[in-house]
Amino acid sequence: MTFEDNMDFVEAFEQKICGYTGFKYATCVDCCTNGILLALESMTYKDGLNKDECVLQIPRRTYMSVPMTLWNNGWKIRLVDVPWLCSYRISPVDVYDAATDFHENMAAGYKDRDIVCLSFQQKKRLPLGRGGVVLYNDGKYDGVLKRLRYDGRNPRISDRTELLEDPGRIMLGYHCYMEPDKAARGILMLNQPGCMKAYVRHSSDEYEDLVRIEGLFR
Repeated sequence: MTFEDNMDFVEAFEQKICGYTGFKYATCVDCCTNGILLALESMTYKDGLNKDECVLQIPRRTYMSVPMTLWNNGWKIRLVDVPWLCSYRISPVDVYDAATDFHENMAAGYKDRDIVCLSFQQKKRLPLGRGGVVLYNDGKYDGVLKRLRYDGRNPRISDRTELLEDPGRIMLGYHCYMEPDKAARGILMLNQPGCMKAYVRHSSDEYEDLVRIEGLFR
């Protein structure tokens, strides 16, 4: 890899993450919450998931950005009283919020169809300040996730070129790609494991009940 393009750093980091976690595919994004959103949106393209009919069940005790972001993007939310350790499933789909559960060979703890989202926020195990990744084994999601994170287009060519060549390729995407400097830092940290924070098994007990936010998600 020549590292002549900004995306070279991101792709190299994605390859390092796959090698570390055991997942076949990775799509780096600007934060875990947006990774969860993109995972769900990719299912509308690839699995026919209907946003209008699906009600996502999210634990009452989690970080508030997850239900807020999904709600604001048109997803129906139901907060449920479900305790969790390390990660939780956003049922009825197979998307997991595993924000803090970053460790070697973690893919062994998930099924092949699962989509798992991690955080690289400053307090997390890989502290990049801000960032996240979507991990998965089913290659059908790979192309759509990588386009969705980058304005629905191919990051390897200019938006002007893609519009001139074939505007029909451009999807209704999001502006939430990982910055190349963060990806470069992530590569260095994975090469020097001592730079990472200790692995801690986080749980729902560390979060307040979001039902206390009056009028939301009812």
